[in-house]
Amino acid sequence: MATPIYEALANSSVSWQCVACGMPQFSTSLFDSHITNTWNSFESLHSISEDNSNEPGSPGPPRASSSPLPQRRAVKKTNLSTSVKIVTVNFQSVNNKKEEIANLIDSTAPGIIIGTETWLNDSIHTSEILPSTYDVFRKDRADGYGGVLIAINKRYTCEHIPSRSECEALFTELPLRGNKTLIVGALYRPPSSSLQYTDDLCNEIENLCNKHKNAVFWLGGDLNLPDIKWDTQAVEGNQYIHAISNRFLEMIGNCGLQQMVTFPTRHNKTLDLFLSNRPSLVNRCTAHPGISDHDIVVVDSDVSPKRRKPVKRKLHLWKNADLRNMKNDCVVFQKNFIENFSLTSPVPEMWSEIKQFLLQLLDKHVPSKMTSTRFNQPSITTSVKRLTRRKKRSFVRARKSQKQDFLEYLNLKKQTRIACKEAYNNYLTDIVSPESKSNPKRFWSFINSKRCERTGVAPLKSP
Repeated sequence: MATPIYEALANSSVSWQCVACGMPQFSTSLFDSHITNTWNSFESLHSISEDNSNEPGSPGPPRASSSPLPQRRAVKKTNLSTSVKIVTVNFQSVNNKKEEIANLIDSTAPGIIIGTETWLNDSIHTSEILPSTYDVFRKDRADGYGGVLIAINKRYTCEHIPSRSECEALFTELPLRGNKTLIVGALYRPPSSSLQYTDDLCNEIENLCNKHKNAVFWLGGDLNLPDIKWDTQAVEGNQYIHAISNRFLEMIGNCGLQQMVTFPTRHNKTLDLFLSNRPSLVNRCTAHPGISDHDIVVVDSDVSPKRRKPVKRKLHLWKNADLRNMKNDCVVFQKNFIENFSLTSPVPEMWSEIKQFLLQLLDKHVPSKMTSTRFNQPSITTSVKRLTRRKKRSFVRARKSQKQDFLEYLNLKKQTRIACKEAYNNYLTDIVSPESKSNPKRFWSFINSKRCERTGVAPLKSP
């Protein structure tokens, strides 16, 4: 209140109560019997205005606000290099989509690839379809259809888990930090499979979960279970008999798994699944443009498998070597060597002197560099990467608008497939062209990466 009002009330006989403490304005013997310090270090308040803000007795503007300013907390940066990206792909023939697979690896950089419907057989070697930076485990079907694979980047240590089941299921084990393990599985249930096939597949998963009770499980693949509504885990459709879907739901409950894919992967059905018993380790599960009629499921996780130390090699750049000074140093060493040693000198001592000189000569006059552990797809050009990004943006728009932008996405998908094949063919043409004689190492590096055996070229048959 203003000071004149305060002084008028204080000197009057009118009874009033304080709005702050609720005490009345009166004096009693109780209050008078005690000496109370009523000194106030602040001056009495005045009506503050722009005109009298600088007059004597005015407190003036406040030195600070009544509440402290919020302090900005330091945001903890997450180490993205420790996370693992998992890609679940329905290939529908890996051999016919080598260029698109290379583009997929270049654009997403997955640490683990779970693949179904590979359509491979023993006549197709793994080096013909996937780069050498992956350890690939396959389980092919005898008729050349179906089939599953797991490709794990070689920077992670992994081991195959053997299985005697005839189901199209494949499992690998990766050691984690803290003496824990990660079980990665690729699953495929053909649409024409019976209830017995589903029961065998579920029994194999249950036995594996009981054997590795403390392990982290990542199971992905095309299970062809469109009748299950995953948000309620209820069987609503009638495309297959209910016993197949109920047996799979029973297995998920027995193993403590959770289905992480919440979007359709083929038309309006969720056929490609990703199961995990540790859903808190999954940061994000999204859909990417597929290379078949199924969309790709991409999962980002917080799991940190044990990494292998990258092996680097030292390469000497002989084209930049200082040959003139090397010859001069060799002449000087020859004179000193003849003076210091004779025919009766011990051979190990002479060899040690020669070896030490050659190593010093190499480091002094020949530049060198260390090999890089980074791998890229040499056939993927800038135009292909740009077209891939356009296809991905169109895919996102098509999923939001459903049918309005779907034709545009299919057109870009076709253009990307053609561009990948053209870029790969141009890369091969450039390697085998007559101009490649100036750099034969590039040609032989490509040949060695596609070799199916390490025994060399077989001898020719005699006529």
